[in-house]
Amino acid sequence: MVSIRKSDAFCNPNLVLLREYFRAVYSRCSPNDGMVCLMRQPPSQRGRKFDFVPPENMDQLCSLAGIHARRENVYNTVNLIQPGAVARLRRSKRRGCKEHLQSAVAIVADIDAGPNPKHRYPPQTKILTALSGMPLQPSLVYRSGRLDGGVHAYWLFQQPERVDTLESRDRVEGISRRWLSHFLECLRIVGLKQVE
Repeated sequence: MVSIRKSDAFCNPNLVLLREYFRAVYSRCSPNDGMVCLMRQPPSQRGRKFDFVPPENMDQLCSLAGIHARRENVYNTVNLIQPGAVARLRRSKRRGCKEHLQSAVAIVADIDAGPNPKHRYPPQTKILTALSGMPLQPSLVYRSGRLDGGVHAYWLFQQPERVDTLESRDRVEGISRRWLSHFLECLRIVGLKQVE
């Protein structure tokens, strides 16, 4: 399991950490697998902008993420967008949804954790303990945001899985749902009964 503090890479634009993150996620991708969407959002939360970059172009991914992270929040889609959908998505100012996917590179869990006055999130330590108890530990784990905040866990596929048909998307979604049920059971084992 690789552990990267992605917020350090994106918030304090560190090109070494950005390259490590993008390489961990996209090193198995080929030019035919689709495009990474980098979403930029100013601190005001208005006016999202999108860049679409081939995953094999690490220099461009790192450069764009590093430059924009100095003044905006930067996020990326983990799974890859169909190149033919990029023009429509740019016009509509959207990052895409499952119908726009071409390849899945991972099953991803975005888990809220830590103190929050509006929600009762579990402590990050409990989330990390539950992840370590999974039948197959995540390939990559990173903390997103504050030191005691949320966690993203990726179970990377050996190679990108094409999901450009309804059947292939349903198959990968089924795997993801079953994996979530394993994770929820691991949370119960470490004493977390209810998770939002």
